[in-house]
Amino acid sequence: MHHALYCFDVLAKHLRCEEHVCPVVSEQLQRAVGEYACPLFVTWNKQEDGYDDGEVTLRGCIGTFAPQDITKGLEEYAIISALRDSRFPPISQSELSALSCTVSLLHSFEDGSSWDDWEVGTHGVSISFRHPKTRSRHSATFLPDVAADHGWDHRTTMKYLISKSGCHIGDDMRELERILSILQLERYQSSTCHVSYQDYVLFYSRNRHV
Repeated sequence: MHHALYCFDVLAKHLRCEEHVCPVVSEQLQRAVGEYACPLFVTWNKQEDGYDDGEVTLRGCIGTFAPQDITKGLEEYAIISALRDSRFPPISQSELSALSCTVSLLHSFEDGSSWDDWEVGTHGVSISFRHPKTRSRHSATFLPDVAADHGWDHRTTMKYLISKSGCHIGDDMRELERILSILQLERYQSSTCHVSYQDYVLFYSRNRHV
């Protein structure tokens, strides 16, 4: 929980042009992670029409597969994922109250023996391949929750992941099969924590004077 609380505090302070994060959040995170380093991703979602029943939309998700000091990595990617995800406009201060944050710490990386050598809901997947016609290189990843949240099977996940890599094959099933036969797949798992802005406000109100 402290991982995502820390990301919220970093983003809120940045958007409000305040200098320092809440020391309680920072200290509790540091006690929890110590000197541990790992790949990580920060995901921001937005509840569009109120906190309880509105549609949830992705507002940013960026991370790194290079092992990071967790505190420093979260500080960096909390901002990068919120403001520099090229798929979306930067998150504004007015959106904070509708946000939720998920931190994914990645581990257990393994090479897959084939394109479907992974479990939906357990593994994240990274693919890389060289297009058989253009020879251009493509790569992309989905975190472990993506396929499960969308109800995708292995083949559907691969189709969307290939598209995410910048290789748009449409409904050309022969092209899909050709790429599936040559791509390299790496699977991994993640430990996640998730908090809403309301969780952050409650924690901060209880600890701001500590």
